[in-house]
Amino acid sequence: MNFHADNLSLHENGMRITALVGDKAVYSQTYYSIGGGFIVDEDHFGQTNNAAVEVPYPYKNAADLQRHCQETGLSLSGLMMKNELALHSKEALEQHFANVWEVMRGGIERGITTEGVLPGKLRVPRRAAALRRMLVSTDKTTTDPMAVVDWINMFALAVNEENAAGGRVVTAPTNGACGIVPAVLAYYDKFIREVNANSLARYLLVASAIGSLYKMNASISGAEVGCQGEVGVACSMAAAGLAELLAQAQLRSASRRKSAWSITLA
Repeated sequence: MNFHADNLSLHENGMRITALVGDKAVYSQTYYSIGGGFIVDEDHFGQTNNAAVEVPYPYKNAADLQRHCQETGLSLSGLMMKNELALHSKEALEQHFANVWEVMRGGIERGITTEGVLPGKLRVPRRAAALRRMLVSTDKTTTDPMAVVDWINMFALAVNEENAAGGRVVTAPTNGACGIVPAVLAYYDKFIREVNANSLARYLLVASAIGSLYKMNASISGAEVGCQGEVGVACSMAAAGLAELLAQAQLRSASRRKSAWSITLA
């Protein structure tokens, strides 16, 4: 394998594979890693998939999503679920969501229990485990409303350190920004309400909707938009997913208050 200082023309992350017979090249193909685990070859770079299954609510931007929601009365997660059901069965989707959450939780658990130094010449020490020890040994969470941010940082750091160590993570949206989406969901699970199949699906569906907007109209690739770009995408995804869950919680609370008020009036 030879590394070249010059750049390939279509994307920063590229690899050209050439098959040789003796000194003669008999086949060559160039592949690009465009972020989020997606690989395309040079011949299909930037092309749409003409064989893609038609979904009931196609969209190219946020305005399309907003219009669909207004016209149908569906929530964003409900809209995305309708689209996904055109591609997969409900059982397959539920299993996929469960698998994603299992991997995310596994990364958090390994990250907060593993000590030592991350691989590489820089000898960077792991910090998530030490942060966890500090958090569980104090009662700051009950006295300092901002202490919960330390927990979110710990969750995200744990997953990021797993990625740095070559561990298993979810590209959400990329490996480089893989800690934020699971950290916010773990925050909801620990401090708001235990995650169940319904809330898990809604969180991931809305997060993926936002991520897809970036992928279609800008980029999720750190190689293209820098680490701040991919982290910004992850923050948007997590914020949208959390807003979906908190909005639903507010609706439940309002419904309970309305029921209690009706009983009182009766």
